[in-house]
Amino acid sequence: MEKKISKILDNFDFERVHKAMIALEWNWYMGTCGEGIPSVGALKKAARELLSDAWMKKTTISSGGFFAGYDDGGLVLRFILDEWFSE
Repeated sequence: MEKKISKILDNFDFERVHKAMIALEWNWYMGTCGEGIPSVGALKKAARELLSDAWMKKTTISSGGFFAGYDDGGLVLRFILDEWFSE
């Protein structure tokens, strides 16, 4: 699991996500730190936690724009700005 998570974190473009969040003024509530645009380090930490949870629970989890998913032994991480679904 750790190798898969590390590979994603090493290759995912967190700088691009951070730039998008700045441009959109996309704030996160960050506990005792208040509210603001998260740093790249905070984005990586959140992604690691979501990927770990997705792996342990064998499911998909989303939060703050991130989508972390487990699928048959693999993991995926996405940052979603907009999405729509209709049956």
